[in-house]
Amino acid sequence: MATVPGSKFVVLLRVSTKKQGADGLGVAAQRRDIELFLKQQEAPVVLAELLEVESGSAADRPVLDQALALCRKHKAILLVQKVDRLTRDLEILAKILKDKQVVVKVAHLPNADNFQLHLFGCLADQEREFIKIGRAHV
Repeated sequence: MATVPGSKFVVLLRVSTKKQGADGLGVAAQRRDIELFLKQQEAPVVLAELLEVESGSAADRPVLDQALALCRKHKAILLVQKVDRLTRDLEILAKILKDKQVVVKVAHLPNADNFQLHLFGCLADQEREFIKIGRAHV
Protein backbone atom coordinates (compact mmCIF):
# COMPACT_ATOMS: atom_id res chain seq x y z
CA MET A 1 0.00 0.00 0.00
CA ALA A 2 1.55 3.25 -1.13
CA THR A 3 1.19 6.11 1.30
CA VAL A 4 1.34 9.83 0.73
CA PRO A 5 2.88 11.77 3.62
CA GLY A 6 0.35 13.95 5.39
CA SER A 7 -2.68 12.50 3.58
CA LYS A 8 -5.89 14.03 4.85
CA PHE A 9 -8.77 11.79 5.87
CA VAL A 10 -12.42 12.18 6.75
CA VAL A 11 -13.46 9.15 8.79
CA LEU A 12 -17.04 7.93 8.49
CA LEU A 13 -18.39 5.50 11.08
CA ARG A 14 -21.88 4.11 10.54
CA VAL A 15 -24.29 2.00 12.55
CA SER A 16 -27.81 1.16 11.47
CA THR A 17 -29.80 1.68 14.65
CA LYS A 18 -29.98 4.18 17.48
CA LYS A 19 -29.41 1.31 19.94
CA GLN A 20 -26.10 0.46 18.24
CA GLY A 21 -25.15 4.13 18.30
CA ALA A 22 -26.08 4.56 21.96
CA ASP A 23 -24.27 1.51 23.30
CA GLY A 24 -21.31 1.66 20.90
CA LEU A 25 -21.91 -1.72 19.28
CA GLY A 26 -19.79 -1.79 16.18
CA VAL A 27 -18.38 1.71 16.59
CA ALA A 28 -15.43 0.53 18.71
CA ALA A 29 -14.53 -2.14 16.15
CA GLN A 30 -14.74 0.39 13.33
CA ARG A 31 -12.48 2.81 15.19
CA ARG A 32 -9.98 0.04 15.97
CA ASP A 33 -9.72 -1.03 12.33
CA ILE A 34 -9.45 2.55 11.11
CA GLU A 35 -6.70 3.27 13.65
CA LEU A 36 -4.80 0.21 12.42
CA PHE A 37 -5.12 1.50 8.86
CA LEU A 38 -3.97 4.99 9.84
CA LYS A 39 -0.91 3.58 11.66
CA GLN A 40 0.24 2.24 8.29
CA GLN A 41 0.10 5.73 6.76
CA GLU A 42 2.87 8.30 6.89
CA ALA A 43 1.76 11.22 9.10
CA PRO A 44 -1.98 10.98 8.38
CA VAL A 45 -4.20 13.94 9.22
CA VAL A 46 -7.76 13.18 10.32
CA LEU A 47 -9.83 16.26 9.56
CA ALA A 48 -13.05 14.86 11.00
CA GLU A 49 -14.62 11.73 12.39
CA LEU A 50 -18.33 11.57 11.69
CA LEU A 51 -20.76 9.09 13.23
CA GLU A 52 -23.88 8.26 11.28
CA VAL A 53 -26.81 6.36 12.76
CA GLU A 54 -28.70 5.41 9.64
CA SER A 55 -29.49 2.49 7.38
CA GLY A 56 -26.78 1.98 4.80
CA SER A 57 -29.38 2.00 2.07
CA ALA A 58 -31.26 5.16 3.11
CA ALA A 59 -31.61 7.76 0.36
CA ASP A 60 -31.35 10.76 2.70
CA ARG A 61 -28.04 10.65 4.57
CA PRO A 62 -26.98 14.11 5.78
CA VAL A 63 -23.90 12.79 7.64
CA LEU A 64 -22.63 11.03 4.52
CA ASP A 65 -23.32 14.21 2.54
CA GLN A 66 -21.31 16.18 5.11
CA ALA A 67 -18.41 13.73 4.88
CA LEU A 68 -18.37 13.93 1.08
CA ALA A 69 -18.51 17.74 1.18
CA LEU A 70 -15.52 17.82 3.56
CA CYS A 71 -13.58 15.48 1.27
CA ARG A 72 -14.27 17.70 -1.74
CA LYS A 73 -13.46 20.93 0.12
CA HIS A 74 -10.18 19.70 1.63
CA LYS A 75 -9.15 17.17 -1.06
CA ALA A 76 -9.33 14.53 1.66
CA ILE A 77 -9.80 10.79 1.46
CA LEU A 78 -13.06 9.29 2.75
CA LEU A 79 -12.09 6.44 5.08
CA VAL A 80 -14.47 3.72 6.24
CA GLN A 81 -13.91 0.38 7.95
CA LYS A 82 -15.71 -1.76 5.36
CA VAL A 83 -17.67 -1.08 2.19
CA ASP A 84 -20.97 -1.86 3.94
CA ARG A 85 -20.21 0.85 6.51
CA LEU A 86 -20.25 3.32 3.61
CA THR A 87 -23.40 1.94 2.01
CA ARG A 88 -25.28 -1.24 1.22
CA ASP A 89 -26.81 0.32 -1.88
CA LEU A 90 -24.83 -0.37 -5.04
CA GLU A 91 -26.20 2.70 -6.84
CA ILE A 92 -25.10 5.00 -4.02
CA LEU A 93 -21.66 3.37 -3.96
CA ALA A 94 -21.27 3.70 -7.73
CA LYS A 95 -22.18 7.39 -7.56
CA ILE A 96 -19.61 8.03 -4.82
CA LEU A 97 -16.87 6.09 -6.59
CA LYS A 98 -17.62 7.92 -9.85
CA ASP A 99 -17.14 11.31 -8.17
CA LYS A 100 -13.72 12.51 -9.38
CA GLN A 101 -13.36 14.78 -6.32
CA VAL A 102 -13.69 11.94 -3.80
CA VAL A 103 -11.22 9.14 -3.07
CA VAL A 104 -12.54 6.27 -0.96
CA LYS A 105 -10.32 4.05 1.15
CA VAL A 106 -11.52 1.02 3.08
CA ALA A 107 -9.53 -0.06 6.13
CA HIS A 108 -10.30 -3.75 5.55
CA LEU A 109 -9.24 -3.47 1.89
CA PRO A 110 -6.30 -1.05 1.96
CA ASN A 111 -5.11 -1.85 -1.56
CA ALA A 112 -8.52 -2.13 -3.24
CA ASP A 113 -9.21 -0.16 -6.38
CA ASN A 114 -12.66 1.08 -7.41
CA PHE A 115 -13.38 -2.12 -9.36
CA GLN A 116 -12.78 -4.22 -6.25
CA LEU A 117 -14.85 -1.83 -4.13
CA HIS A 118 -17.71 -2.30 -6.60
CA LEU A 119 -17.45 -6.08 -6.16
CA PHE A 120 -17.65 -5.76 -2.39
CA GLY A 121 -20.51 -3.30 -2.91
CA CYS A 122 -22.38 -6.03 -4.82
CA LEU A 123 -21.97 -8.33 -1.84
CA ALA A 124 -23.16 -5.61 0.58
CA ASP A 125 -26.20 -4.94 -1.62
CA GLN A 126 -27.06 -8.65 -1.67
CA GLU A 127 -26.63 -8.83 2.10
CA ARG A 128 -29.09 -5.93 2.40
CA GLU A 129 -31.63 -8.03 0.49
CA PHE A 130 -31.03 -10.98 2.83
CA ILE A 131 -31.53 -8.69 5.84
CA LYS A 132 -34.84 -7.42 4.39
CA ILE A 133 -36.03 -10.97 3.75
CA GLY A 134 -35.05 -12.01 7.28
CA ARG A 135 -37.01 -9.15 8.80
CA ALA A 136 -40.05 -10.04 6.72
CA HIS A 137 -40.08 -13.56 8.17
CA VAL A 138 -39.79 -12.46 11.81
